[in-house]
Amino acid sequence: MRELLNSAILVIVFLASALSMACGTRGGPSSPTPTPPVSATTTTRPTTPTPSPESQVSAAYLAYWDAYSQAVLNLDAALMARFASGEELASIQSEIDTHRRNGVAVRLNVKHDFAIVQMSERAATVVDQVTTQSFFVDPLTKRPETSDVPSRVVRYTFFLERGSDGWVVVRGLRESPS
Repeated sequence: MRELLNSAILVIVFLASALSMACGTRGGPSSPTPTPPVSATTTTRPTTPTPSPESQVSAAYLAYWDAYSQAVLNLDAALMARFASGEELASIQSEIDTHRRNGVAVRLNVKHDFAIVQMSERAATVVDQVTTQSFFVDPLTKRPETSDVPSRVVRYTFFLERGSDGWVVVRGLRESPS
């Protein structure tokens, strides 16, 4: 009986071993598993869309006004270095020098209604109907914080050029209010 039991165990071990090999679970030879065909794919990384040239000009123009607001409030034309050049930068420096001599600074309060009326790869023209309630303040205390000056509309035409660091205002024209 013992021999019969040993023989049965051997047969079971043999069958289990053969079954394992057939299924490929023991690391031995197994029947090849079909491999799905490989297709060439391109992996793309999410990219940030490049702003359109018009949106670049618009952003540069509004950044110019933000810097200009700080420059005339703090009487510091150096704040304009990244946003204006040439004739426009010289004009702002002259304006700030006049304010300094007069003992005033300017708090800008403006609303823009502008359009890009001409644009090429290197130059753009912006026309803006600015509604302003800007007023003079003390250059040291920056007071008053607000003023009840009436609003008025001033039309500006600004000329921008694209340089290696982006768009800058190179010249501005102000039309007298009608």
